[in-house]
Amino acid sequence: MNPREWFAVFSHEWRRSLAAKGLFSWIFLIGFPVLIVSLLRYIQHSNDLPMPLLVTWGSIVFVLIAGICCMLSLLLTAAPFMQAELEGRRWVYLSVRPGTKDALLYGKHLYAASRTLLTATVSLFLCLAIGGFLGETRYILVMLALITLGSLAYGAVYIFIGVLIPRRAMVVAVIYSMVEFMVSWIPALINRLTVQYRLRSLLFKWMEWDNVSTTGISTDSGFFSEVPWWQHVVVLLGMTVGLLIIASLILNRREYMAIRDE
Repeated sequence: MNPREWFAVFSHEWRRSLAAKGLFSWIFLIGFPVLIVSLLRYIQHSNDLPMPLLVTWGSIVFVLIAGICCMLSLLLTAAPFMQAELEGRRWVYLSVRPGTKDALLYGKHLYAASRTLLTATVSLFLCLAIGGFLGETRYILVMLALITLGSLAYGAVYIFIGVLIPRRAMVVAVIYSMVEFMVSWIPALINRLTVQYRLRSLLFKWMEWDNVSTTGISTDSGFFSEVPWWQHVVVLLGMTVGLLIIASLILNRREYMAIRDE
């Protein structure tokens, strides 16, 4: 494995993303959370409602940015990466060159995660500006860490799906995203298997919102976990590395057929 080849793919994808179509999807992903937050702010002003506490506003922004925005961005960039290569008839040339499969896999993951990080960060600052919380440095740093961890973990999941089921990667990834997001809110043991649960637990831990008197939510509800924060980080990073390694093994041992135009 040659990291230089990974970064060659990474830089190539970034150059391609600056095209007009790529910028349009970028604007949509940034604007979607901003639009939702703007509507909430407008409703507050129209009804003379008091500005919510950071724990309320912060939770809404977390769901929109670290959840929906990151998932949508990675759905468009990570999940269909193998399908794009097969449909573009480029896989035939890539598969016969040594090291290109791993370079494609890791380079695409780095590109998808970095683009998602940049998209979510811009959207985060715009949402906080609308809410008047740009001075909350601690929350900003926590959210940047969560966006990074979420981009890496979700990116690995979608890359794995793209390698495993290239022709139906987008469909399977959409179904997974919906199920994962809903299951993460179920107060049961199964929600421990989701990325959202880990990210939410880190948010409450790092922001010190894991207090019943502050939020009205106890750990017994299953909404978040009280285990040390580093365990959640280890799980997320371990999931990222593990899924990428498994995807690499599948990619290097499996034969793919180019998708023909029908």
